[in-house]
Amino acid sequence: MDCSNTTQAIISNYKSQELSTENNILSHQNIKGDIYDIVLKNIYSGGSVWFTIVGTSMVPFLVDGNKVLVRFEKVENLRCGDLVTYKTGNELITHRIIGIIDNRILTKGDYLSLPDKLMDKDSLIGKVIIIFRNNKNLNMEQGKFAVINLIIGYLQRVIGLFDLFLFNTFSSPLQRKIEIKLFNVIHIGIGLIERILIGG
Repeated sequence: MDCSNTTQAIISNYKSQELSTENNILSHQNIKGDIYDIVLKNIYSGGSVWFTIVGTSMVPFLVDGNKVLVRFEKVENLRCGDLVTYKTGNELITHRIIGIIDNRILTKGDYLSLPDKLMDKDSLIGKVIIIFRNNKNLNMEQGKFAVINLIIGYLQRVIGLFDLFLFNTFSSPLQRKIEIKLFNVIHIGIGLIERILIGG
């Protein structure tokens, strides 16, 4: 199952002519070297980048084909529940913040059981400020989605840390089966709450 969450980037607000890819769309395989530098330069100079979501790790909040507008944000201005895009290896991932510890960011995909590894701030690309889906721009910084993200962030923190506890506590095959069933029940419940909150 493909759980990577960003595969394309569209440069916006980029004033230089350095970028010459067709339609200004970059595949994730090409977000490295000079093109990766252009993406970073654009974001760090106050611009923004559109990414197209591919994968299942953020279902139901983000699904295939959703586009997210990412803008640079300092770690101290981020909070639990914010969606961020970050670099890991040659991939760019968009997940939800469930904690910030000493300027390091703990993220998790809404559909995944375990949190990601703690991320250094140098790996951060930026914060998702707009989601485009169903021909609508959804502002993540104002109104109901600012509150919804905060609620979902804390719910995901609970499920992530709880499953981490179970993962480290249960070791026998029978215990693992119990853990999986227990997690599935919790995950389904939180998934339903999330769908209700986002109106889906």
